[in-house]
Amino acid sequence: RSSVSDLVCAEKKTRLPKEQIRWNRVGFIYVEKPLYQPNSELNQPGWWPDPLLAPCEFPIYVDETQPLWFTIHVPQDAEPGMYTGEISIAAKGVTTVQDGAVRNLLYGLPVIHVPVKVKVLPITLPPKGKVKTAFALMDSYLKLLHGADYTPQLRRAYVDYMLDCRMNPDDISRTEPADI
Repeated sequence: RSSVSDLVCAEKKTRLPKEQIRWNRVGFIYVEKPLYQPNSELNQPGWWPDPLLAPCEFPIYVDETQPLWFTIHVPQDAEPGMYTGEISIAAKGVTTVQDGAVRNLLYGLPVIHVPVKVKVLPITLPPKGKVKTAFALMDSYLKLLHGADYTPQLRRAYVDYMLDCRMNPDDISRTEPADI
């Protein structure tokens, strides 16, 4: 389980609320033939990081690494400055003890506290991007992935997520106009 604190700019006495911080587990896909330079050592089949998976509880096995991806949304009216806070990561069954001793009740392991620093610059990104792009969001693949659970609301959730990440969703091989 993970939790985040507000990010605080001590100099300006302002904060970025923790609700502006989103985390995802990084998923892996097996790639039979990676597309690198022809003679690269990296042209080996194997598990490669790719999808950002929805937040949920997940197992971590011995001798495995599980990356997490954190996205911090900085509001347009945020004061410039250095903001600091922390991310806490713990295994299921952890209890925090007030005297500073934090132990995992199941395994005796500590909670991990990762300091976070974010520098907010005195610039504002426009709400709408200037570069025209098209990222494939193909209904046929979504239907294949979700089967009977595929709905217009689920498609809209994919579109909203892509727009939130400043991507322009499109189905470049569609035969009918987009229904957005």
